[in-house]
Amino acid sequence: MKTFFRFAPYILPVTIIIVMAVYLIVGTIKYGKMIDDIVNRQIIGVITLAREEGRGFFLIEINDEISHKTLCYSLRKSWFFKENNIKVGDKVDKAGYSTTLNFYTKINEQFEKCCDYQITRD
Repeated sequence: MKTFFRFAPYILPVTIIIVMAVYLIVGTIKYGKMIDDIVNRQIIGVITLAREEGRGFFLIEINDEISHKTLCYSLRKSWFFKENNIKVGDKVDKAGYSTTLNFYTKINEQFEKCCDYQITRD
């Protein structure tokens, strides 16, 4: 019994460190799977939601014309989306197994290529 009480002050900090480590590992695995999904998928669609999530992430929701699904991705480099004025209603195009997202904005009732976004894991 004396041994347990001797280590009792260390139980809470060790538990907190373990929980934080598991949280970070799970988040990294989820982000990796999301990146794999977006790289493997062919996308042609319209942006239905575009907003900054904070900490350098940008949430983008695409209504895909190929699969007729709504795709939701959280991408890094939120400064890129602000700098290029990516907004709801813009078109997105990406070939399958490619790491380049092409954005098109509406100018004079026609969509013109705006910019390219390189998808990276870092």
